[in-house]
Amino acid sequence: LEGEGWIDPWSLLRAFKQKNISLGTKYVHGELINFEFLTKQDHGAGDRNLRLDSGVIRAKDGSEHEIRFCVVVNCAGPWAADVAELAKIGLGDEELVFPLPVEPRKRFVYVVHCPQGPMLDFPFTVDQSGLYVRREGYGGHYICGKSPSEEQEPDIANFEVDYDFYDEELWPSLARRIPAFNNSK
Repeated sequence: LEGEGWIDPWSLLRAFKQKNISLGTKYVHGELINFEFLTKQDHGAGDRNLRLDSGVIRAKDGSEHEIRFCVVVNCAGPWAADVAELAKIGLGDEELVFPLPVEPRKRFVYVVHCPQGPMLDFPFTVDQSGLYVRREGYGGHYICGKSPSEEQEPDIANFEVDYDFYDEELWPSLARRIPAFNNSK
């Protein structure tokens, strides 16, 4: 019961963003569609002579803007490999021949309400089946989930919630492990 806890990742991200704005960072809303490169003159060979110089962003209204920079941080999450490819990572030679091994995958995470569930002394729990559950706040809410098997790997084309996976795969394991979850919603 000591040293355990969790954070709200969305609140942490918002706090970082607010701090960045207070320090003068400007956020641009749009889609990165390309990078522009400068050629370095260092007597080297191949793609190692290319240096990222700017990015081309398409705004929601369709207009395109070039943004120059000196450092790029790829924070595209599941689409980071696509951004890396725009920077010729995985398409070049020597060390740039290796693609970024990141791909999007849909996962099953649910918020359930179980007023009679375990309370403040409930630790983050991971079952041998891959089921995990933790308390979310103080109102009887819990976050639970389980990664699908390779045969169950869902299509990433939509972000619809798969309630059947909860009913058929997750809930029976959850209720068997913690009987109070028989009454969860």
